[in-house]
Order: sequence, then C-alpha cells, then structure tokens
Amino acid sequence: MIPKKPYEKIAKDLKTKTVYHFVDERNRINVKSREMYKNKKMAIYYPFATRNGQPKYENVSRFILVDMPEKLPRGFAAWSRGYGFTKTLSRIIKPLGSKNEKFEIVIGPKLRNRIVEGRVEVNAKALDDEFPKFSSLLESHNEELNAQALNSLNILFPGEFKPAKQNYKADNLARFIRRNGIRASDLSQKDVSAILALTKDTEQNDLLSNESSVLQARERIEKFYIEAVIEEYENLLEQKSDTASLEERWQQFFKKYNWIFSQLFSSAVLFFEDKAYVGGKSIENKDGKVADFVYKNSLTDNVAIIEIKTHNTSILKKQAYRGKDVFAIGKELSGAINQVLDQRDNLQKEYTNLSNKSGKDFETYNSKCLVVIGSLKGKSKEFKKAFELQRSNSKDVEIVTFDEILLKLKGLRKIITGKSK
Repeated sequence: MIPKKPYEKIAKDLKTKTVYHFVDERNRINVKSREMYKNKKMAIYYPFATRNGQPKYENVSRFILVDMPEKLPRGFAAWSRGYGFTKTLSRIIKPLGSKNEKFEIVIGPKLRNRIVEGRVEVNAKALDDEFPKFSSLLESHNEELNAQALNSLNILFPGEFKPAKQNYKADNLARFIRRNGIRASDLSQKDVSAILALTKDTEQNDLLSNESSVLQARERIEKFYIEAVIEEYENLLEQKSDTASLEERWQQFFKKYNWIFSQLFSSAVLFFEDKAYVGGKSIENKDGKVADFVYKNSLTDNVAIIEIKTHNTSILKKQAYRGKDVFAIGKELSGAINQVLDQRDNLQKEYTNLSNKSGKDFETYNSKCLVVIGSLKGKSKEFKKAFELQRSNSKDVEIVTFDEILLKLKGLRKIITGKSK
C-alpha cells in the first residue's frame, strides 16, 4: 500500500481544546502540531521540521496566538511548512534567542511589545507593519543574486550570456535611510554630492515637468545637511575639558567635513591631506613633523598648513600684562604658531624629496599657515582688542577661533535657506 502524503489530523478532541498532529507515514513522523481552544480565542502552535519532525527552532518552544482570526497572520507558516515564522520573518528568531535560552512567542492585537522571562509578547499589528521591510529586502536580495548569476555567466561565457541590467526600484533609498536611522551628519561629502548630482541630472533631463520639485529637494537636502553639521559642531563646543581626546575629536570632525576650511581662505582651495608628514626626521629616524591638515590651491597647487587645537585652549594669558587691556599671548597659541611655522620650514627644505616620494602634485610658495584655536565667547572687550592686535600683527600665520568658524557655518546656512540679505 502506498503511504499517504503528509497530513494533519485530530489526535484528541477534548472538552476544552482540539489537539492536532502532523503525520508523515513514509518517514514515520507523528508529532503534536497545534492545540485549538474551544472556550477562548487562543491557539498554540508547536513549530517542527517537516523532514524529520524535530523542533524547528532551538530556542522557541511554541507560538501562542491570542484573540487572532482563524486565518494565520502574514509571515506565519501553515502546517505543511511546519508552522512558525516563514523565511521572511524567521530572521528575528536568532537575536531573540540571545535574550532568552528557551522561550515562547505570544502574538495578539491587544498585547504590548515586551520581553519577560521565557516569554516574548508581540503586538500583532506592530509585527505586521514590520513584514514589508523584510519582504522588500528578500526581494532585492534575490534580484541581486540573479543579477550576479548573469554577470558571472557573462564572464565565463561572454558570447552566450549578456550582463544583467540593474534597475533601481523606487523607495529603496527611502527604506534604507529609514531602516538604518541615518542622519544627515552620518553622510560624507561624497554622499551629499552624489545625492545632489541626482537632482542635477533630473534638472537637465526633466526641467519642464519637475524643475520646481527638484530645486526644492536640493534646497531641503542642503539645509538638512548644514543643520546637522552645525548641531554636531555646537555639541563639540559644549565640551568643557581640554584633553588630547577632545583635540582628536575635533580632528575627526574637520576630517569628516573638510570643506569647512575652504570657507576660511580667500582663494579656491581643496582638501589635500590630513596627518601629513612634512619632513624633519633626524638621522635616528625620530622627531618627524606631522601637520594636522594640508590644503591645496586648486589653481596654483600651492599648499597651506593647518594646525588644530581645541575651543578650550587659551589664546591669551588670563591676567592683564599692563593695565586692563594689555594681555600677553598665551603659551598654547605661541606654541601653535611656532609649530606650524616649523612645519612649513621643514616642508620647504624637504620639498623636492617629499614631492618625488608622494607622487602628488603640490607646490610650497611661502605656504600659508592657519591655526584654529580657542574661543572669544564671554571674553571682555579689552581681551578681544588685545587678541585682534596680536592676530593682525601675525604676518605669516592666520589665527581663527572656533566660535568664528561657527559664525561662518551659520552664515552659510543663511545663504542656503535664502535668509541672507
């Protein structure tokens, strides 16, 4: 006699519930699959592997559906596939297992999402809202795999197979940004340029139908980006302690948004190098000079050297040297000036060797030096006067404070938002 195909049967019909078993006669499988309660709207499912009848999950003992319709919810497998989550939602099982050794999952429309010992309660609607996020990812993943298959076959058999044509699906970018919680401050300069390039391309190809919306989109992107940069900058300005780690955080900030320094030069400059070696090593291979940032004039290739301190670094001595309005230059500012001048001197002396070794085009014609240091916030009128006198007398090194850069950024924001007179 030919064994029946796998089926589900009533094993027990009790007063309070009906117990079902999954049966596969060919493979001698007979396991409890679900319990349907008669006096309350509740069903218990015991997920199993249809190939051998063993539990489908290492951690999940059972699924309990409370106050749910008879039809199984989206993302939940039928008996023929062993109950439990389908492939679409099964990814959430493993991270849940990291919170519990053995647990049950309870799903219902009246439940609030919470994890208690041995039990994970999930709101049915909230879970259903997550389903499309998984399904779209699986769909795009399958498309990528199919495309890769064609591309590989094209390499192996170029005359037989054409490479896959990749088409962008609308809303994929929006879903990616939303799913990963990406903020504007996470974007690099290249990211923003790529997004703006898309809007520029749309302007050129669809000006008649879409000009207004594209220009508005560009304005929103630029505004969102500059707002995030200013917020991150102001958060750093709130740091009170003056430590090496704070200086490093400023280094990383300016490396990430290296376009900011281009706002400080009168000529067109581009970011060239950070932590740049500018020479100065002794015969013992020690005491090499490293500049925080090097920028290059985009027309003449002449480089500029930038030294970064912190906003808390003192620029003048706290006590007046004479009277109330004569202040001596601070030790940190004096040291920073000498440091950047020394870096320029070494760069000029070893220019030929460094230029040949780097393979990059740059020149050093009495290179400009810039020191970013300290803040004038809360300082007296006399202090500011003394600082300006010191700064204007510095012929070869330009000195800029951190709060002055903030004003530059806010001025740029006004231009972007159209609020600048």
